[in-house]
Amino acid sequence: MVKAIFFDIDGTLVSFKNHQISQSTFDALYKLKEKGIKLFIATGRGKDGLDVLNDFPFDGYITLNGQYCYTNDQIIYSNTIKKEDLQALLDYLEDHQVPCGFTEENTKYFNYRDKRVDAIHAITHNDDHPAGDCSHVIDKSIYQIMCFVDEKEEKEILSHMPHCISARWHPTFCDISPIGGTKQLGIDQFLEYYGLDLKDTMAFGDGGNDKQMLQHVSLAIAMGNAGDELKSIADFVTKDVDDDGVAYALKHYFDEIETIDILDCNGGDHGYAFATNFNPEINLREVSANGSYWENGHWVETEPMEIKREYNFPQVGEKDMYLLHHEEIESLAKNIPGVKRIRFFMTFGQSYLTHMKCLENVGMLSTAPVEFNGQEIVPIQFLKALLPDPASLGPRTVGKTNIGCIFTGVKDGKEKSIYIYNVCDHQECYKEVGSQAISYTTGVPAMIGSMMVVTGQWKKPGVFNVEEFDPDPYMEALNKWGLPWKVCEDPELVKVWKANED
Repeated sequence: MVKAIFFDIDGTLVSFKNHQISQSTFDALYKLKEKGIKLFIATGRGKDGLDVLNDFPFDGYITLNGQYCYTNDQIIYSNTIKKEDLQALLDYLEDHQVPCGFTEENTKYFNYRDKRVDAIHAITHNDDHPAGDCSHVIDKSIYQIMCFVDEKEEKEILSHMPHCISARWHPTFCDISPIGGTKQLGIDQFLEYYGLDLKDTMAFGDGGNDKQMLQHVSLAIAMGNAGDELKSIADFVTKDVDDDGVAYALKHYFDEIETIDILDCNGGDHGYAFATNFNPEINLREVSANGSYWENGHWVETEPMEIKREYNFPQVGEKDMYLLHHEEIESLAKNIPGVKRIRFFMTFGQSYLTHMKCLENVGMLSTAPVEFNGQEIVPIQFLKALLPDPASLGPRTVGKTNIGCIFTGVKDGKEKSIYIYNVCDHQECYKEVGSQAISYTTGVPAMIGSMMVVTGQWKKPGVFNVEEFDPDPYMEALNKWGLPWKVCEDPELVKVWKANED
């Protein structure tokens, strides 16, 4: 559960176009406050640059990239540049015409200003400070220096300031700060101050100076206007700051999901006494294996087909379904913050289960080789050869499938449950692609996912699962490519009991 959220300012909360925080963002922030969530600023700006926040009651401020951290009534951490490093920079500036802004606790001043400084002021409305002789800084508490140099000269300056580090969110300048204070250190300071845990943290950012912060928190959100490097380390990439990216991310990604029940119902009839809709070897091994589900941070294992429930599926009717282990539970348990329980159910008719149990009892589901007439055979592979080819079921299968998920959780501070599902008709699928609905509902999502990777809609370096990407374009594609979904706002919830119970 997220209990603390950290926000960069420029390019995250504040638009570069109008230099303001949108009303939708303020509305989202107030909703978070109402839920009791602690909200913090994490910015390269100093105290003098926070007017843009319009006195919103944040719980703490990490300013100057972590060098000065405070609440509304207490300084939590402060860190200033050493005198020898300041002197080294002043000596450098005697021979190099570089604009630099020196930041104290409540003010900033420049050695001189040029078009580079004015250009940044036009973006941030935060650097309209005087220019003049800065030799007196050697006797001041300087928390950060804004140097308008390229990356090559940045490295040269740092070579003269061994107790400092640099960060940049814009190509024309870098922030030079003393080693020790960082945004991630500021996060740790506030977590200790408020007695919070790092696993309950979330952060929003868009610039290079946000990289370590996003790597540090439990849930990292990169703005759509962020660079590719920052997006690659984020858990979620939202829209641009000018497209209400903060509000969008909080709408789609923040509210808590407590439970997920995945329901896979095949209401089709192929007319055979016994057949499987896909590879018999995989299908029968899956059904006859132990089940499992995720609950309260650990796996709970069940006997095969131990947990049964009847459910009335829309457009299909009431069916018996059984709890199985399914691979998507494993990634969902990792990637859905705060989820308390995830289960997977699949429907089976009694005839199917009776046949399967009989086959299991005589050893036909075994994967261990046996000798027969001088040859080794694997029983389940031999059974596969005897059963109807799943590809042959398309023309004769009638009825519908219903595949969906029931979610419970909290939205806007209120308990909520929804059921998102798709219904497919076997015969309609066969008319379109020459296969029954089980093949259709398996193949179309894979096609959509592949298409989104190829077109760049899902793009991150590394390996990611589908729930780690923006779901909106995927869900829109399902509607377009033959799997339209519906939403039930007040569904019947699944209650589980063991098959041998009354």
